Amino acid sequence: MNPRSARLSVPPAVLRRLAAANPRRYPALLESVVAGPLGKLTILAAQPQAVMWSAPDGRVYGQGIRPRADSFFRALQLWWQQEATAAADPQPGFAPGWIVYLGYEMAAVIEP
Repeated sequence: MNPRSARLSVPPAVLRRLAAANPRRYPALLESVVAGPLGKLTILAAQPQAVMWSAPDGRVYGQGIRPRADSFFRALQLWWQQEATAAADPQPGFAPGWIVYLGYEMAAVIEP
């Protein structure tokens, strides 16, 4: 197994402190709060390769990526398609992933 994807027994409090201390390096913490078998996994996203966001005026910006559309959702779709093509042969034992956060304000883009 690739060491970057190894399962570790790290207390969630330690992961919370890491995420709080350096949010650019650890931009997302997905923590289970449910007791029982469904609540045993915590995921700390680390070292994002690229970030894309939409400003209040609707312009799309990126860091580590150049958005290829004026609409956030269209730019996201094109980026996803590009990455899916490039990741046809991932490293054994390591599956890179995405975290997509859509704020409440994005509802105005989806709904009238």
